[in-house]
Amino acid sequence: MIARRTMLAYLAALAAPIASALPLPGPATPARRARIFTLLAKAEGPADQAFRAQLALDGIDTEIVPREVGSDIVKITAAVREARARGADLIYASGAALAEALAGPAGANDPARSVTDIPIVFTALTLTPEQGVALATGRRNVTGVAAAVPPALQLDAIRAYRPFERVGVIVNPANKTTLATVEQLRTAAALHNVALIERHLPLDPRGQPLASALPELVAALARQEAQLLYVPQDDWLATNGKPLTDAALAQHLPSFTADATLLRHARALFGLVPSPESAGRIAGHQAARILKEGAAPGTLPVQGLPRNRCIINMSVATALELYPPVALLNTAEILR
Repeated sequence: MIARRTMLAYLAALAAPIASALPLPGPATPARRARIFTLLAKAEGPADQAFRAQLALDGIDTEIVPREVGSDIVKITAAVREARARGADLIYASGAALAEALAGPAGANDPARSVTDIPIVFTALTLTPEQGVALATGRRNVTGVAAAVPPALQLDAIRAYRPFERVGVIVNPANKTTLATVEQLRTAAALHNVALIERHLPLDPRGQPLASALPELVAALARQEAQLLYVPQDDWLATNGKPLTDAALAQHLPSFTADATLLRHARALFGLVPSPESAGRIAGHQAARILKEGAAPGTLPVQGLPRNRCIINMSVATALELYPPVALLNTAEILR
């Protein structure tokens, strides 16, 4: 018994210096919040809000640093410089033009021309074919959501409402995305045996469209027997959507649009529009995978939306006495 007690005491004495040398457990170091710079072309919209909300749902603790940079390359460059200086974990770009400015041209891998050191996630409700190529799947440092509704699908939606054979379109020559959309629309119209009647907005000396020309352009389309006015997704046209759609109604001309603004805040009849909330949620989940799982942006495909939203403005349908078919009423969002 004595020998056993002696041995235990010896072992305890031997272990004591080791135990005293071990550090005492302290408070756990909290994980650093993910710092995300959100670059916005204008004030935060539904897609941008949904992006932030999805990150929270995916359990990502974030510090959001918003920067409204418009299309000003000086502001964009300054925001990127600040993001690097502050150790940003991710940059979110609202819109294809901003994403393209950050990622650089297709095939670019030059840090002087593109952001190669901070992951980029974008949402784009409109984009040109060139932007689509520049932001395509497989780019090493960018992913996101390209939610634009192809003009061919828009024309299918138009034909589902009524077999319109003569479609007028107002073209903003100052917007390259609008020009690309109209080019795709020409191709789709030819395949559908639809006559596309185009009227281009005149520009002022600064290269900006003249809003005062809208009523006459719409009247000219009516004189050319257009049965429907197609309004492309275009920020300038959306800003002037009320006078534009009012002018169309004065000519008893229904309006179709790819921009929900013209349905909710102007007097377009119907449209097939992308859901900005869905786009933001998908982009937020992509960002969460990058931040939580360490996924490389280039391994995450640029995604489209699983479905688009048909919206019908019934007050306009009543004013025009142009009611939608039951098949559309069963699936569309109806505005009263």
